[in-house]
Amino acid sequence: MFTERKAGILLHPTSLPNHYGIGDLGTSAYKFVDFLTQAKQSFWQLLPLTATTCSPYKGFSAFANNYMLISPEKLYEIGLITNKNLNHFIVSDNSHVNFNNIFSHKINLLTRAFKTFRKKHDLQLQTNFENFCHEKADWLEDYALFMSLKYFFIKNRNHSKRKHETSEELQKFIELTSSHLNSKTATEYYYNAVWSSWDRKLIEHDSDTIKYYKDLLHDEIEFHKFCEFIFHIQWYELKSYANINGIKLIGDIPIFVSYDSVDVWMNQHLFYLDNDGYPTVVSGAPPDYFSEDGQLWGDPIYNWEYHKQTNFAWWTSRIKNTLILVDAMRIDHFRGFEAYWETKYGEKTAKSGHWVKGPDKEFFHHIEQELGHLPLIAEDLGIITKDVEFLRDFFDIPGICVLQFAFDGSEDNPYIPENIERNKVVYTGTHDNNTTVGWYNELDDNTKDIIEKYIHIDESNVAYSLIEIAYSTLANTVIIPLQDVLELDASHRMNTPSTIVGNWEWRFRADMLKDEYADRLGALVLKYKRS
Repeated sequence: MFTERKAGILLHPTSLPNHYGIGDLGTSAYKFVDFLTQAKQSFWQLLPLTATTCSPYKGFSAFANNYMLISPEKLYEIGLITNKNLNHFIVSDNSHVNFNNIFSHKINLLTRAFKTFRKKHDLQLQTNFENFCHEKADWLEDYALFMSLKYFFIKNRNHSKRKHETSEELQKFIELTSSHLNSKTATEYYYNAVWSSWDRKLIEHDSDTIKYYKDLLHDEIEFHKFCEFIFHIQWYELKSYANINGIKLIGDIPIFVSYDSVDVWMNQHLFYLDNDGYPTVVSGAPPDYFSEDGQLWGDPIYNWEYHKQTNFAWWTSRIKNTLILVDAMRIDHFRGFEAYWETKYGEKTAKSGHWVKGPDKEFFHHIEQELGHLPLIAEDLGIITKDVEFLRDFFDIPGICVLQFAFDGSEDNPYIPENIERNKVVYTGTHDNNTTVGWYNELDDNTKDIIEKYIHIDESNVAYSLIEIAYSTLANTVIIPLQDVLELDASHRMNTPSTIVGNWEWRFRADMLKDEYADRLGALVLKYKRS
């Protein structure tokens, strides 16, 4: 897929414009596909689609999807909500995603749709739902139960909190977990209903206890299955439209999964956890120029020996499931398959961590045996050794180059335009970078002088100066963040790593997606033979 000269745009669906508080799979998604077609693009790259509350890289499941992306308009079209419902759920401020408000707002909408679905007795829709549940049962049952349990405990525990009742259960949990969690973290775990705060029999999957809660939460479990079902309907309609119009969808798969996920709860043997269900070691990145303490991500580490013994069955299913939804996928933190940075659980920083050998070639050999040669992109930024490069190149997986990282003054920098090779995917920046306009405005004069040695930047046309450089490189594939296409400044940044506030909230307005931008990109596609 990445062997010919092509171009695309990076945009997460939550950033799409509409009146409902968060971008979704409705009209604006189809209009964006039309824009891509008009601009002679070949790819739409997205961030992970997994079920989450905020960051797409911190999900409750590696298999389930984000039902915040379900379109209210599409629910109306198939008769699951009324026009009155639709108008009721219009949000006044759509300048950004307000995650604190949109979650309960969308749940209320989906609950209405679910009630209508059950009352309506649409035989075809009901049959499709039953078939879907059967087809996805290997992960859907566990996911729906996990989410139902989580919301059940959140509701009950926070009800007591609002009544200012002192919870004996909370105090007991704090005492029991004192060797793993400080009191503040334990309290957060309790009120957020992290799975290790549940009843011990649930943590250990006692069959009688599981049955009890499945009976108790039957309707809630069906609701979560329904949301996943509706997501799939809307997603495949959009994917079909994109593919028919010549647009391939590039997904994203984080290497690690969140501790508070159904994947860890139901598959504790796949991770390094202690007898109480807490990680013994966690993921991160070593200290570097940008961070003297390194990065402590805190995700549990895979027990790769167990994965090998099971022929990487869980990973095979995960990749297969992702590639049903998208046409290709980017592997986040690819270098972790060669070696990963491991830190003891409980450490305050990643400083004391060390490198541990990953599954390396054995993993990719097995995946290719099971699924064939896959359309992958390796996110290979950071500390990349010869061994990582060998692994990537052995399986002919294109790595990525970010032009914003090119101009450090070193002639050996692999991201300098003239050093970029064919089997690469070139970005001006990624979701973790500043916008190109914002980046350039914050550069010191010395760095701007270095850039001028390689390329001329028109300060009145910063974004397209860098976009054209990206298009002109030897790299087969070019992906540009929409913020750069629209020439937006730093206030439109999607994510700032190592910060908490304001991330993942960015949205653009419908009037920003002008024909002139499609025409400019289309001209570059033709000029640099990327059609």
